[in-house]
Amino acid sequence: TTWAIYVAWLIIAPVRVVECDRWPLDHLVSGLLGWLAVPLLGAGVWLFWYSHRTIGRYWSIRVQLKTQHRLVTEGPYRYVRHPLYTALFLGYLGTLLALQSWTLVAWFPVFVASYVLFAREEENVMEQGFGEAYRIYRRQTGMFVPKRARVLADVSSMAMRRRARTPGDS
Repeated sequence: TTWAIYVAWLIIAPVRVVECDRWPLDHLVSGLLGWLAVPLLGAGVWLFWYSHRTIGRYWSIRVQLKTQHRLVTEGPYRYVRHPLYTALFLGYLGTLLALQSWTLVAWFPVFVASYVLFAREEENVMEQGFGEAYRIYRRQTGMFVPKRARVLADVSSMAMRRRARTPGDS
């Protein structure tokens, strides 16, 4: 909501007020940060779409388990328990770099804290519904960022499978 209010404020606020909120950067640095924003925003949109597609019918605006709910652990959920929130963080960071706003910097901790609270509530519901299976999943995956050990294990496994398919140099 804060994000949407800020963007609307940019449209209706006097130019002088908006200029006071911008970071005092030279044109080159400002432009570079703007270009860095593009892949962050793109990654956020893609991850949001992919995560939503993967979770499918189990997604709900309310924190609840649905009938015949199963624990989703594939796709982005293989690495992160809350990839939809990670996608929102990427989008926020992309917006922050694009707009270069002190207001967005100040609100970022509030934005993250609110989603940490949402995630904890979801995790309590999931643990009640799935018990030990969820506790194991939680130990193997990061909340918002993949766990290094999980990523390295998967990369190593893929490399070994690739080597096994490639004829040896004998």
